[in-house]
Amino acid sequence: MAASNLSLTLCALMVILTPILTYSLRNFFPQNMDKFNSVAGGLGIVSIFVAMLPGVVSLIPLILAEDRWTYLSNYPRVAYVIFLTVLMGFLIMYALTKLAYDETKKGLDPSNLIYFIHVFILCIVLFTAVCALPAIGRSNVLSLYLFTSVLCFEIFLEENGLIRHYKERFHNGTRVIIVGCGILGYIFGNYLAPHMPHLVYAGIQGMIIGILLLVILKTEFDLLEQRSHFPTFLISALCKIILLFLIFFVL
Repeated sequence: MAASNLSLTLCALMVILTPILTYSLRNFFPQNMDKFNSVAGGLGIVSIFVAMLPGVVSLIPLILAEDRWTYLSNYPRVAYVIFLTVLMGFLIMYALTKLAYDETKKGLDPSNLIYFIHVFILCIVLFTAVCALPAIGRSNVLSLYLFTSVLCFEIFLEENGLIRHYKERFHNGTRVIIVGCGILGYIFGNYLAPHMPHLVYAGIQGMIIGILLLVILKTEFDLLEQRSHFPTFLISALCKIILLFLIFFVL
């Protein structure tokens, strides 16, 4: 079932406003951010492996049916390209996080160049992801909701990471730019959705999956530095597993 315009608008608003929500949570509940990080991580990791990856794989027959990609004429080739985007997202964020972490560990502030690249990548991710929302909603409303939730978890975790490494440099002006990219993505997405090939938004979802995987692993492996909370992570993951079971097998 395709998503309604109201559903698309609400999902876009949720994603676009996540940076502001993250800022509010940090101000009102600073002592609980490790638990909030683990809740987002637990929900996100289950969404990736139980819902998003199978959803992306299910797009492969649709990509083949479009018959518009000369060199993607069989299932293995399309799967290779899609999972390559997952790997690209993972490696890009790995490199940026490693550069920032190395400087932070030395007691130095990461350079402005690393900071701007980090923010630029987040802006591009938000723009392309929100741009893809109408196309994803066109095929399946459940896929739209799952993609939106994963995207919100990713932005939440990534913003916390930016604040940790870049401190005062990540200010409200940066949030306005990020939110603006989301708004532009929604405007472009509404225009482009009817013309967007399945391969394009499968690739966007793949990139989001790769980035979120790295962000979750980075956050949870900070457990010894008291920046995550494993019991909360585990409970959140179990709740998400039960919820998806009910959606797929009961409802």
